[in-house]
Amino acid sequence: MSLFEGGVRTNSFITSNLLPDSVRGKEYEALFHAIDWLPTIINAIDGENANLNPEIYELDGVSHWEHILKS
Repeated sequence: MSLFEGGVRTNSFITSNLLPDSVRGKEYEALFHAIDWLPTIINAIDGENANLNPEIYELDGVSHWEHILKS
């Protein structure tokens, strides 16, 4: 809520067959930055096999997939 935000706040939604019925239609109210999308998608596709070690992938973001499934 300051001038430094620059219009970054926006609504979004996720649709996928990977989402279990228990989380469909739920709201996820955590902070989610644009750079978090790639690690989250990689983790959603590859699950526990996704080694998101920053030394290997050099990703800046954080995967939110586990938190989305628990919301």
